[in-house]
Amino acid sequence: MHLTELENAVLGVVWLRGPCSAYLIKREFDTAPSVSWSASAGSIYPLVRKLAASGLLVMTKAPWGKGTKTLVELSGTGRQALVDWTASVPEWAGLVAPDPIRTRVFFLNVLSTIDDHLRFVEDSEQVTRTAIANLESELRELPAQASVFERLANEGALFQLKARLRWLRRLRGVLQGEPGSP
Repeated sequence: MHLTELENAVLGVVWLRGPCSAYLIKREFDTAPSVSWSASAGSIYPLVRKLAASGLLVMTKAPWGKGTKTLVELSGTGRQALVDWTASVPEWAGLVAPDPIRTRVFFLNVLSTIDDHLRFVEDSEQVTRTAIANLESELRELPAQASVFERLANEGALFQLKARLRWLRRLRGVLQGEPGSP
């Protein structure tokens, strides 16, 4: 069975967080530092049911308040699928990741003036600085029991954002005609 990146990431969240609800899985994606991992309730809940129907997740009812709550955990097949996915690194995974700011730069000449260009750079720097601050805060708040790999994966996202900020400074220099800029 071929699973999408999102389906495999859901298996990973279930493995990482232990028996959990679909709501908790959705929250993990809501708070992920990458927009490519944002997933709505409308996509996560059906996906969890699909993974359970295919035997990769096991659903159980657990007492919750005055009722019950459905929890999911990996089946043996689901764990093996997660192991296989984690161990494989397809060639496309080494390609440049999407960046909505970099994509807009391709079309920056559609803006009329240098002031418009510089305003774009300033806005881009600001949203990137905010994302860096948020991610640094999340890293400080990671629970002590978080794995070294969870910490390192988040640090990787932080390095990407800091690299973007350096690139935006270079873009600003090019726009302002600074010496040494192409």
